[in-house]
Amino acid sequence: MDLGDILKLDVDELQRKSDALDAGGFIFDYWHGTYVNKAGKMLFTHHVVDSLSAEELENRIAEAKPKGEWQFFAFEQPWPELRAKLEARYRLR
Repeated sequence: MDLGDILKLDVDELQRKSDALDAGGFIFDYWHGTYVNKAGKMLFTHHVVDSLSAEELENRIAEAKPKGEWQFFAFEQPWPELRAKLEARYRLR
């Protein structure tokens, strides 16, 4: 495998992640570095998206969501101040 093959794999993986997020109805919030799906009540930090494989991301997006509850996919749950800010911005309550 040469460098071109490795770069193609990386680009293919990034495209697959982008496709999964688009298909899942996510938008990127540049201000907070998060991918948000208001209808699906899911929020991913960009750190989590970067760390997951495309297959893992697809599986997380496909997970059943508890009715009425938001799911935060982050290395750490947002501290109260940030959560309050996100709730206000996305009307999470």
